[in-house]
Amino acid sequence: MKKNNEHVTINEGSKFLTASFDLLESVTTALVLVTVFLTVVCMKFDVIGSSMLPTLRNNDKLLVYHLMYEPQRGDIVTINNPGQLDRNIVKRIIAKGNDSIRVDFEKGNVFVNDQLLTEPYIYMPTTQKANWNFPEKVPEGYYFVMGDNRGNSKDSRSKDVGLIKKDDIMGKAIAIYSPFDRIGIPN
Repeated sequence: MKKNNEHVTINEGSKFLTASFDLLESVTTALVLVTVFLTVVCMKFDVIGSSMLPTLRNNDKLLVYHLMYEPQRGDIVTINNPGQLDRNIVKRIIAKGNDSIRVDFEKGNVFVNDQLLTEPYIYMPTTQKANWNFPEKVPEGYYFVMGDNRGNSKDSRSKDVGLIKKDDIMGKAIAIYSPFDRIGIPN
């Protein structure tokens, strides 16, 4: 009888060890996949400032898709050190190459290809005038970007930022992952 008990104990220990190795393998595989995903497909980005209020807030943490990303009007994008700025920024694409752009600073309206944009996401209208003569037509390979908080945004209206080259767009913001109460998809 003693041999049966010893056999059962060894068998249970073996099952536990096998289950532990299976769990370790699963966790390791998950970590590798997450690392590859965050390195190749997406990246993390920290929002600094209030230029994208109310859509994004200071200290929001974003997941940014960048693998084979093709920028589109309306996308919220992260930008690598634009113009004369010495930091990465996040803005919304308003116009892209070959689009005409006109801003009515008196009424706060933005027109792309002679169509008034409907912009329910803006916090403050576009009354902050440009400090350079941006082109009426965006050149191919460039983008005109603006913050949602138009009264407090250094964007394509500023000569310090200007038009954004496609190569300087890091990717599209696809999710806010922190803080916890802000988790969601920015639009």
